[in-house]
Amino acid sequence: MTKKYSIEFLESEGGSTQFYSIVGYKKIGFKEFANKRLAQKSYSIQKKLAKLGLAPKVYGNLRKLPFKGTPYKSNWGYVTQIVKVGMKVSRKKIQHLVEQIYEKTKLKFWDCHEYNIGKIGSGKDYKLVIIDTGPESFTRNVNAWGNENPGPKCSECDKLKCKCDWGFLDAIY
Repeated sequence: MTKKYSIEFLESEGGSTQFYSIVGYKKIGFKEFANKRLAQKSYSIQKKLAKLGLAPKVYGNLRKLPFKGTPYKSNWGYVTQIVKVGMKVSRKKIQHLVEQIYEKTKLKFWDCHEYNIGKIGSGKDYKLVIIDTGPESFTRNVNAWGNENPGPKCSECDKLKCKCDWGFLDAIY
């Protein structure tokens, strides 16, 4: 049986999704999409990656949720684990995650910047995961880095194998 949730506050927005808090829960939220087709594609990708520890967990099936205290419902989406987002992540660690995704699934994750990367756990036991599992993130159209293969590669980092947090290019800007 599917749990009855309701959503309350808009926590964040992306290019094709909104993320809402779920009333009474601190560790899960609701990822809403513009239409059912986009929600289904993202759900399938995230579920596959979550089984491999490369994305947040997904709970239940695709659904619409009511907004607390109103007669209105959300658009299509799914319940997912909340992870810490927006922290500084080295390009080397992001590149490693991109490579793990490809090695384990043959999916190429192009939209790989620190706001699409989340952290599960704390201390030395944390794990990086991707949070943008929309189909647009797996097309070369979002290749913001200008690379032949996905990942925020820095030519200086690749050449020097440096241990910087942001890479050579970030220091310039």
